[in-house]
Amino acid sequence: EKSNEITAIPELLRRLDLKNAIITIDAMGCQLDIASLIVQKGGDYILGVKENQPSLHHDIETAFRYVDTCQARTLQGLDTPLSPALVETHFDVDKGHGRLEERTVQICRDLSWLVDHVGKWSGLACFIRVIRKRTQLITDKTSTEVAYYIGSDGMMTAKLACDSIRGHWSIENNLHWVLDMAFREDEARHRAGNTASNMAILRHFALCLIKQDKTRTVGVSNTRKLAASSPAYMIKLLVESGGKI
Repeated sequence: EKSNEITAIPELLRRLDLKNAIITIDAMGCQLDIASLIVQKGGDYILGVKENQPSLHHDIETAFRYVDTCQARTLQGLDTPLSPALVETHFDVDKGHGRLEERTVQICRDLSWLVDHVGKWSGLACFIRVIRKRTQLITDKTSTEVAYYIGSDGMMTAKLACDSIRGHWSIENNLHWVLDMAFREDEARHRAGNTASNMAILRHFALCLIKQDKTRTVGVSNTRKLAASSPAYMIKLLVESGGKI
C-alpha cells in the first residue's frame, strides 16, 4: 500500500541471494539505487533504458546510430571513421504464438559514449541494443521494435545478453500468456473475499499438471477440455504428477 515498483524492488532484492546471478528488470527498475544494490550483493544487472532516463537513453541511442552509419558507409565502399570499439552482434530467430520473430542483439563495451554516466551507475560495463522484427504469419504484417539496456558484466557476450533478456520475458510468454489465452484469466470476474487468489492457485495447479504430461499432442486449452470430458485422463494427470506439484 502507498508503494510502487521502484520502492518494492529493493525490498525484494534484499531478501534474495544475488551472488553470481544476472538480474533483469524493465525500465521502471532502471534506478541508481537498484543497480548499486545488485552489485553490492554480488550480482550483475541488465536494466532496460527508456525515456525515464532521458540522458542515458539519448547517449546509447546516439552511439548505436553512429554504429549504423559506419556500417552503412562500409557497405557502400566509403571511408568511415572508426565505429565504437568492441561492438559484438548476435542474431536469433524463433517462431511461436503465430508469429516469426528475428532478433539482432548488439553489445558495446566502449563506455566513452557514456562518459557522463560511468561514475553514477555502479558497475556499469556495457550497453545493449535489441532490434526485434516480428512478422504475423497469418497477415504477413511486420513490425520493428528497438530496446536499449545497460549491463554490469563486462565479459557478457551478445548471446548471453540475448538469452537473459529473452528469459526475462519468458514469465509473460510461458505463464501469463497461457493463463490468459487457455484459462481466460483476464476475463475472470471473481471478486468476493479470497476468491480471486484461490482461483489463481487452482489455475496454476492445473497448468503445472498439464505441462507435466510430456505425451500430450495438443495445446493447453484442448488438454483442459480433454481432462474435463475424460475422467480417466484427468486421473492420469493427477496420478502421474508423482507429487511434484
